[in-house]
Amino acid sequence: MKLQKLLPSILGVALVLLSAAPAPSAQRVSARAYHGQPSYSSSRVWIPGRFETVHQRVWVPGWTERVWIDPAFEWRFGPCGSRIRVQVCAGRWKSVHHPGHYEIRAVQVWQAGHWVARYGR
Repeated sequence: MKLQKLLPSILGVALVLLSAAPAPSAQRVSARAYHGQPSYSSSRVWIPGRFETVHQRVWVPGWTERVWIDPAFEWRFGPCGSRIRVQVCAGRWKSVHHPGHYEIRAVQVWQAGHWVARYGR
């Protein structure tokens, strides 16, 4: 007879203890407003660290490039009135400088693991 009276109390205490224990991957916090009504409920969830692709504005420095300029030829009239091909300008190397500039690039960035609060009502 005594066991039947104590059983609801034991089950109630066990239920309270089980509901108060945090889950291994999340923590739950709740607050009670007036008259025992829950005002809010929040849980924290662990987000593991990971690499994330972000787009960043990156400075690309300028560079100098050597470019070959071909020799220039023209057709001219020779002393006897015949056409001959004459080299007007010799071939040469020319240095072309390309200025630096900014561009948007996709970069892999490490995001450390952290807790995130999830709110619910």
